[in-house]
Amino acid sequence: MFLHRLSIYNFRNIRRSDLTFAKHINCFIGKNGVGKTNIIDSIYYLSFSKSPSNRDDKDNITFGETGFQLKAHYHRAESEFDISCALDKGRKMLKRDGKEYEKVSDHIGLIPAILVAPKDIEIIQGASEERRKFIDGCISQFDRKYLDALLVYKNALRGRNALLTSQTYVDPIIFESYEDKLASAGIFLRDARQQFIETFKGKVDEVYRKISYDTEEGEGVDIEYRSQTMESDYLTMLRTLRGEDQRRGFTTWGVHRDDYNFKRTGRKIKKIASQGEMKTMLLALKFAWIDMFVAKSDVKPILLLDDIFDKLDEHRMARIIDFIGDSNRTGQVFISDTNREHITLLLEKTTNISYTVYEINENDGLSEDKAVKVMEK
Repeated sequence: MFLHRLSIYNFRNIRRSDLTFAKHINCFIGKNGVGKTNIIDSIYYLSFSKSPSNRDDKDNITFGETGFQLKAHYHRAESEFDISCALDKGRKMLKRDGKEYEKVSDHIGLIPAILVAPKDIEIIQGASEERRKFIDGCISQFDRKYLDALLVYKNALRGRNALLTSQTYVDPIIFESYEDKLASAGIFLRDARQQFIETFKGKVDEVYRKISYDTEEGEGVDIEYRSQTMESDYLTMLRTLRGEDQRRGFTTWGVHRDDYNFKRTGRKIKKIASQGEMKTMLLALKFAWIDMFVAKSDVKPILLLDDIFDKLDEHRMARIIDFIGDSNRTGQVFISDTNREHITLLLEKTTNISYTVYEINENDGLSEDKAVKVMEK
């Protein structure tokens, strides 16, 4: 997977920028607030048709403008294609080679990508929703049936929750229709999650040990999948709890309440680990997914790294740089950082790998002349 060219128009603080990239490593250096993260987020947006922060689309528009546009040219295996995404006066259009998609979900998986950003630490220490969202994203990018089931489940959940808060009489048959969909999709999602975690947790442990130098038996990490749906008949529980759910105003039982416990030596990492150790776990999760994705699809996803070296000691940093620089393991990589030394260290460790380095100096809106290509190989 290779992003060759990117054009950005009126996206956050970027009024216009046209960039070309190397097949392997691409770096953006500059102070905070100059637009580095916005470039990373624009690349993410083209993969998923949404911002990584889930902000409202209109919040991505440069102040004073009525819309934004992102255009990119990609290479995948032996094919090439163009993707554009535009928001104009409230209407979003996502196109491949000039043809608009009928459904955004048809686009998911075409440009596999994974982002590591400072806010992602919430996957480790935040609410269960953050962990579900991460795992759902991991599976959805290589399993279309999972994505379809997830969309069915979310739609049915919204429908049932709306009925639960209705102030008028609702025919039980309508409830049953939504509950049938929740049960069917929920069982599929639960089984797929359980199967994924059984494989994924071993890969995460392997990567964690390599990054952190934890080689002693028992010093690795584990992932525990927790679902309240394991021991009960799905449909029966929904029917049984309908009255209680009506009193509470929402669906209290189902896979939308699942959680994943990330553990080390049998204890939750978020309760015992330092900031550096939690970040190591986060990177192990992301890098392990890359290994699994490549093994399943033979396509290397785009890796987006936004200010990842903070709170890491030099040993962990060196191991992460080794991972990033391994072209047999990773495909195209985009890195943003405020510290030039981090980028220099990375490039010194890479051989026979192409790269570009952009230096971004202005903080009043990125344009062509403000993103200067200072190194290239």
